[in-house]
Amino acid sequence: MTRPTVDEPNYPPERRLPIENHRRTLDRRNEPNRPPLTTSDVFGMRHQVLDFGCEMEKELKAHDHKTGWRELPVEALLRKLEIEIEELRVAIEFETITDAMGEAVDVGNFALMVWDRLRAEKETTDGI
Repeated sequence: MTRPTVDEPNYPPERRLPIENHRRTLDRRNEPNRPPLTTSDVFGMRHQVLDFGCEMEKELKAHDHKTGWRELPVEALLRKLEIEIEELRVAIEFETITDAMGEAVDVGNFALMVWDRLRAEKETTDGI
């Protein structure tokens, strides 16, 4: 899996650097005795978080046609998360690394859905 760069057209727009930041980044690369730039330098986050998040987004977009998770109860999403965790266990034990990585993305997406529903409930109860 290769990490997207700021120049790739399929890189999420919300993660693209404004051109002035991009120029500053490029200028820094030309400075002698500077350590190489890291994802944290450019985006303020670990490259693993960026990589995983991009994989999660790809998978979510592939399923945009399905009914939204915001209509499901948290308990239903939690059960789906448990199923995905079991699929990840099976993939790690019996399938390829690529398959296991895909299942890990599914686990991450269902965890995100649970988190999003809990956040929505919190906002509702905080407003009362």
